Amino acid sequence: MVGCAGTHSPSGASKADETESIRPLDGAVGQIARVHAQLRFVVVDFRLNTPPEPEQFLAVYRDGLRVAELKAGYIRRDTTVSADILSGEPREADEVRVEKAPSPVR
Repeated sequence: MVGCAGTHSPSGASKADETESIRPLDGAVGQIARVHAQLRFVVVDFRLNTPPEPEQFLAVYRDGLRVAELKAGYIRRDTTVSADILSGEPREADEVRVEKAPSPVR
């Protein structure tokens, strides 16, 4: 048949096989904009989200794995917040989520 109106992907995979990563706008997700490893702090951008309050604990994720722990600082500008590195090795573009209390990085 010519002009079949199917929804097949070129690779033959169905929609159920495809996964998408959607960043929620729930007020608790940011992204690391800068890392200052020697001074043990980062700058986190919470664009489109609510920045955390000072002293709140933050978890850092890369590829779905928890890789570092942070504590929000008092230095803020617009949508960015400073945060002290408590453990792990965060990198620019890692995802940051607000946590209730710190837990060990595995």
